[in-house]
Amino acid sequence: MDELARLTARRRVAALIGASGSGKSSLLRAGLIPALREPGGPWRPASVRILTPGERPARTHRRPFTPADGDGDTLLVVDQFEELFSLCHDPAERDAFLTLLLTARDAASRLRVLLAVRADFYGRCAEHGPLAEALGDANLLVGPMPPGTAARGDRAVGRRRTSRGRAVLDRSARRRCRGRCRAACRSWHTRCARCGGGAAAER
Repeated sequence: MDELARLTARRRVAALIGASGSGKSSLLRAGLIPALREPGGPWRPASVRILTPGERPARTHRRPFTPADGDGDTLLVVDQFEELFSLCHDPAERDAFLTLLLTARDAASRLRVLLAVRADFYGRCAEHGPLAEALGDANLLVGPMPPGTAARGDRAVGRRRTSRGRAVLDRSARRRCRGRCRAACRSWHTRCARCGGGAAAER
């Protein structure tokens, strides 16, 4: 966890790589994000936003690329980054999203980006030259979790609440959320990512 926090402090664009089921999402949501809010860490973001690419990432996720007001950079966490290759089939749309992500290389953008990508898709990142260059020495490999850790991580994610008191929902809660998105999800920038809609949430 400390190593990942230091990586996001050191590099403006970075990647967390691991096999399917290795606990990347739990590490991000129940580990890294709360840790960055603790005093005494390697850095403290002005805001943390989480999104998954979906089929139309550039069209869906423009708003999260506007940095939050206040001191410090905004950290944009792109979970399940492999969706950019598995769900987005329009090369122009894919390139447009990557262009948005790579604006974080410029300190004036006040953005930092952390990509969580499945290991078997990491090679696809090399297809885009600027992305491959940005990630060359800015990645962290996650090994398999010990037995039972995944279940504990899922429970931790389900219990974790943000500083504003909004829950990061577990799988069953996301299913319930689908029936009441309009009332329950006013805090989400676009569609409700809590129930798999792929929109960005600000923590």
